[in-house]
Amino acid sequence: MTTRYFSNNASTGNGSLYEAVTTASAGDIITPDPSVFGVGERVEITLASELRIPVALTIDAGKTRLILTCANGGVIDCREATGFNDFDARGVAFIGRVVVGGDSSTTLNC
Repeated sequence: MTTRYFSNNASTGNGSLYEAVTTASAGDIITPDPSVFGVGERVEITLASELRIPVALTIDAGKTRLILTCANGGVIDCREATGFNDFDARGVAFIGRVVVGGDSSTTLNC
């Protein structure tokens, strides 16, 4: 298990949440870099496209207010997970359509 930090609110690229998720291994924790984002800071990430979460991992808002917004019908897709319990979101607000299970019929409407 490794803690992976993201250091910006860009939808993709170096230091992004997308990069941290796509390079994660099972059991990893992904969280905002505390040297970049302050306590209570609103960190809003608008995903330009779907974000596939291929392994069981945790996205932890840490001490920030992390908000994931799905733009243009984008989804957060945990297709390889067996259910919502395999994807742990601590302190994360989801805005939009969020797919959390093994197929598109498992949807959390926020």
